[in-house]
Amino acid sequence: MPVEVPKQRVLKYSQALMGCSGQAAAYGKCVAAKGTIKKAECEKEFLLLKECMQAGMKKIK
Repeated sequence: MPVEVPKQRVLKYSQALMGCSGQAAAYGKCVAAKGTIKKAECEKEFLLLKECMQAGMKKIK
């Protein structure tokens, strides 16, 4: 796989993440507040971030 392919993928992820700053901040705040995170903690925030990222990736393709 050429080096350009992973670089393009990372660029797409960063572009999608820019549109999800609120969700990313909420998830990060939840994780930081917990200290040591366990399964299903911050799940609501994670799912919102995941949905936003998936929607953003579809727009970029």
